Amino acid sequence: MFYASVAMLSLIACCYLLFRRANAIAPDITPPVRLRRWTAAFFAAIALCHLWYLPTYFITSPDNLMQGYLIAGLLDSMTIIPLTIIVLLTMLQDRRRPLWPVAVMIAPLIVGLTWCIASRSGDL
Repeated sequence: MFYASVAMLSLIACCYLLFRRANAIAPDITPPVRLRRWTAAFFAAIALCHLWYLPTYFITSPDNLMQGYLIAGLLDSMTIIPLTIIVLLTMLQDRRRPLWPVAVMIAPLIVGLTWCIASRSGDL
């Protein structure tokens, strides 16, 4: 129940950021559109994250359970971690800068997790 409510709150936050321009706490302050969109994408990924971990709860075999966790971890590494970095960069920078360094930072983690999934080993 708590798991589903966190996913629903993330989805509500995503919709709020996409469809409302003004700030609820301080209506006279309007955040930049770029920041609102990246933050909404972050909350949408959080909601999706709660969905792709669900199959691991229904798999009973220990081998398949580890594989499910590795796949969900790879999906997290491809969405949640880069989006967190992008939101922070967008929030803290005074002008638009390229976001390709985020992909360079995350690439070794994704390659390592892909290797773990292919070799069916969680040792790496």
